Amino acid sequence: MKLILPPQYRDRFEFVFHVDQSFDSGTVVCRAEIFEHSVLKAVLQIVDTKRTRLEVVDAVLVRCIRWADLRIQDEAGV
Repeated sequence: MKLILPPQYRDRFEFVFHVDQSFDSGTVVCRAEIFEHSVLKAVLQIVDTKRTRLEVVDAVLVRCIRWADLRIQDEAGV
């Protein structure tokens, strides 16, 4: 899955998503790798049995953006 990021992230961060779903149990696993300047910096993962694939990916995306915002704020001393 490839996302178009806002300008403040585009040249610095890359989010790579891997989504798997078990049709037997209805479990959705979404794993996001966060790269900063092409170096892997964090991995976020959500395992959920109640939400759809899109809802789980959306939740992980929100957490990735929050993580990137905190990195930017830390550097700015905010």
